Amino acid sequence: MFYTWKEFSKWLNVTLFELWMFLLATFGFSFILIWKLENPFNLLEIIGIKQLNWWHVFFPYFLNDSLAGYFNIIIFIRQYHTGKIRQAFIRFIFVTARLGMLCLVKIFLIYKLENKLAVNYSEIFLPLFFLLFILICRSFRI
Repeated sequence: MFYTWKEFSKWLNVTLFELWMFLLATFGFSFILIWKLENPFNLLEIIGIKQLNWWHVFFPYFLNDSLAGYFNIIIFIRQYHTGKIRQAFIRFIFVTARLGMLCLVKIFLIYKLENKLAVNYSEIFLPLFFLLFILICRSFRI
């Protein structure tokens, strides 16, 4: 009925470390988003920041993506050296595509929130549909 962590990890190709990094990034994003929208107790003025833009708010997610990419390269090198060359390349391609698609969604969303991009939200989230297609292809491979 419910997926085990092993099945979930194999299907999404996400390690426990990457999941914890994502949860920490989500916590940081939520904290900075509250500062941008509400500015409780005028903390930004006390610190000396006049205004936060959306790039500041999404910074934890971009940091998470860069660390996940670095982690992906380390895993690729380790798998390559242990002789799992085919598995290393397949994992590298899928994880890089996943990180790239999620980065594109974040960048498009920031441009939309700053009114620099005049498109619909369905066009902004188009990379998520490609990501869903990649996950479907991956589920057939498993």
